[in-house]
Amino acid sequence: MVIRFHTIKSKLLFYFAIFLVITFTIIATNFWFDQKKEKIEQIALQLQSINLNTQIINRLESEFFKDEIINPQFYITGNSKYLKQRDSLLIQVRKALKSLENNQETASFNINNKIDSIVSHYNEYESIFAQLVNLIKHRGFKDYGLEGYMRDAIHRVEDSGKVHLPNRHKLTVLMIRRHEKDFILRKQPFYIDYLNKEVNKLRSYVKTSVWPTRVQYRLDGDLELYQELFIALAEVEATIGYNNGQGIRQDLKILAENIKVKLDRFNQVIMVSSQALESQITITLFLIMTACLVLIVILGYTITRMLSRPIRRLSNSIGEVIQSNFSRNNKLLQLDTKDEIGMLSKDFAYMLETVHSTMDEIRQKSAKIEEKQTLLMDSLRYAKQIQQAILPEAYEFEGVFQDYFIIFKAQQVVSGDFYWLHQRGNKTFIAVVDCTGHGVPGAFMSMIGNTLLHEIVNEKNLEEPALILEVLHLEIRIALRQEQKKNDDGMDIGLCLIEDIPEKSNDRQVTFAGARRPLLYSMAQTQSYYSANQPNISIHSLSYQSHQMQSSSSKNKAPIEEVVEGKLFTIKGTKRSIGGLHRYEDRPFTNQVIQLPKGTILYLTSDGYTDQHNIKREKLGRHRLNELIGAVSHLTLPQQKTALINELDRHMKNEVPQRDDITILGVQI
Repeated sequence: MVIRFHTIKSKLLFYFAIFLVITFTIIATNFWFDQKKEKIEQIALQLQSINLNTQIINRLESEFFKDEIINPQFYITGNSKYLKQRDSLLIQVRKALKSLENNQETASFNINNKIDSIVSHYNEYESIFAQLVNLIKHRGFKDYGLEGYMRDAIHRVEDSGKVHLPNRHKLTVLMIRRHEKDFILRKQPFYIDYLNKEVNKLRSYVKTSVWPTRVQYRLDGDLELYQELFIALAEVEATIGYNNGQGIRQDLKILAENIKVKLDRFNQVIMVSSQALESQITITLFLIMTACLVLIVILGYTITRMLSRPIRRLSNSIGEVIQSNFSRNNKLLQLDTKDEIGMLSKDFAYMLETVHSTMDEIRQKSAKIEEKQTLLMDSLRYAKQIQQAILPEAYEFEGVFQDYFIIFKAQQVVSGDFYWLHQRGNKTFIAVVDCTGHGVPGAFMSMIGNTLLHEIVNEKNLEEPALILEVLHLEIRIALRQEQKKNDDGMDIGLCLIEDIPEKSNDRQVTFAGARRPLLYSMAQTQSYYSANQPNISIHSLSYQSHQMQSSSSKNKAPIEEVVEGKLFTIKGTKRSIGGLHRYEDRPFTNQVIQLPKGTILYLTSDGYTDQHNIKREKLGRHRLNELIGAVSHLTLPQQKTALINELDRHMKNEVPQRDDITILGVQI
């Protein structure tokens, strides 16, 4: 009978059930072996307890024989703390032996007969030990037992002898006491003969030489009783044993050794059985684990074959489709199975057909977009050519200035910045203009600004920079119809008029007007240091209100700020833009007039360079630009251009895009 499953879930559940059965078998087997091992360990612990208690019992017996048999209190009460502890431990040993006897594991080891033998030896040992204790009590010590009675008899003999015995026989009594003590201390049998000989000799004297008859009978009776008690004590000592190799003491020693040997053998049997069981457990577990591992491998291979093979075939088919760039010539593999993988292959086929349709549509639209993009880029490139055409050529700068450099970097193809140059007679106009926006909108504004500047200067013949800015402002607002449209587009500009001074052939007069843009200049390459020598600077402040000109003059210094000590100076522009609707509409543009020696370098910039940020969103800033220009102002202008570009590249590190159009114009007058 073949079991069929129509879903992956049912197949996985079936194989998971098999895996659970295997896992349960391993766990149950391991648990059974653990229980078996734990029972053997309990037997070993019980044996260890029996051995320990037996050793304690032997120590208590030794202490009893050492201390208690010479303790008068023992003979008075008949009780001993050593014997009480011994009896308690003996009960524990009997219980442990009984537990071992009833243990099923010991029955499986065939060692119950050994336990019975140990129990029998313990019973025999206890019986003999009880007999020994009774004999010790009977023997007594000093004033108790046989020894007590014997001492009473000899004391009476000593008392009578003081009166009725001559001195030599008093010495005989002392000799009898000496033999008595020697026997008690040394346990040597020949002292018995010595004592009997002396007692018999004294009795013979008493019977023949002591008078009156009443004293004779009493003294002889005491000697006879003493002799009988001494003999009885000697017999008890012999029964107990003069040493561990005689009498009851020898029997106890032999039994104790037998018990120890049997316990050692019992321990050996348990240890061997435990080792055998551990080996059996290891082998059995190894066989079970091997069998389970084989089953798991087979199970894993079956599951892998069941799941991965169709998935791999489907994946390979999808890979071929992808490598062919979703070509319609490559068909996706169709799996006829009824499980989820078969359904997945059908869904992939439908998705592939949808992708083909979508890609065809995208290709058509992409072709149209690419065509429009081409047209747009062609237009932008043409616009760039037009923008480049209206910018001053290099020869125009070379004909006017000793040296110059231009940094002109559009943020996109075309730029919202432009620079402007115009010459009329001995007057030269230069400007850098930053229009609102960049790219195409900025480029349109730059075209408007460039056209209007030419118209204002060439057609309207205006020459005052401040007036030119005012007129440019009005023309921008008219051209863009800002009153009606309310748009705020415009431009920032820095404009300079450079002209000769007839009476000073080595100086030039520079008139500057700025709409939010400053003029920077450096005299690092002039022969005289202008600012340090404190020259007289004439300044004209021209303000225009309603197209009316007001003039003023001052012999004070111009509003010049030294931004890099002794190297770079700046004249700020008016805080107002060209075009748009601003709250500073009533603030007029102002001419700043300054006389500068030949060799002075003028710098006009847009804000693109200073506003450029790095990856940390930190702007390069006006302060760093001023420091850099001050540091390189002694170099040639091409070298200054290179230094400025390198600093910009270092700041951006090719990690951030250009933020705005960048223009810097440097000229040497």
